[in-house]
Amino acid sequence: MDPTVKTELQTNGLFKEKEDTYWIARNITVVWFSLDGPPEINDKNRPDKDGVGRTSEIESNMRVVAESTIVGVRATITENTIDLQDELVQYYYDMGVREMAFNPVIKPIERGNSERCPVTKVEVIDFARGFIKAYHLARRVGIRLLSSLTFNFDERTEIACRSCVPMPQLNPDGSVSSCDMALYWDTKKELQEFIYGMWSKPKNRILYLPERIEKLNRRRLGNLPKCDSCEVKVFCAGGCAGRVAFQTGSMYDIIPEYCVATKYLARHMSLGEGVCEYTHP
Repeated sequence: MDPTVKTELQTNGLFKEKEDTYWIARNITVVWFSLDGPPEINDKNRPDKDGVGRTSEIESNMRVVAESTIVGVRATITENTIDLQDELVQYYYDMGVREMAFNPVIKPIERGNSERCPVTKVEVIDFARGFIKAYHLARRVGIRLLSSLTFNFDERTEIACRSCVPMPQLNPDGSVSSCDMALYWDTKKELQEFIYGMWSKPKNRILYLPERIEKLNRRRLGNLPKCDSCEVKVFCAGGCAGRVAFQTGSMYDIIPEYCVATKYLARHMSLGEGVCEYTHP
């Protein structure tokens, strides 16, 4: 692969062949593993298609990859872990992980209209309170802990996330998305605007949808009137575009409970340190 190009992979950590693990370790710049905690937590949250928990296998693959490249962990925080976020930091730290991202659980995004797994929603402000405790532990031990609510705390911005650039993400079905919540061409209607291209085998190239690219480009702080009076708007820029669109139906709207939590986090965290690089967990 071109050494001047930085690549990231988001994965559940389960690979078909062991050689796949070694190839990823040799060729991907940053690998983010979806791991919600130790086996007693992650096996319940993320069983495989047969309902079997395989956390020990994920941990093994993560250790192999970490020997050759940067590894991060993405953890979805549920009602069972909302008060244990600092313990999760210690668990990942003991495994050698130095990049972490925690996010509160949201309603599952399924293809079409299927709804196959019930989710108990957590209060976002409760997530924020637990996150602060974990954040200060992470600072003490010298690692980086992020959340989708804090991605922009490192510097002032008018753009909330890569979705609005848009930065391309190639999905398994050949569609091109700017958001990891929009994973298929036939994704839910609330997320369709994040799908802006499709691989064409006959033409041997990606065919883009310019009107969707233009709409994504317009999602900037100056076009978000509901953010005008917010005291932390330049360190947020409207928050996660995908989550806002999924929950409200418009990427230009806001989610009040997330606004409250983001302001709480901003009061208890350092702003403008410039610590985030190119990664997008």
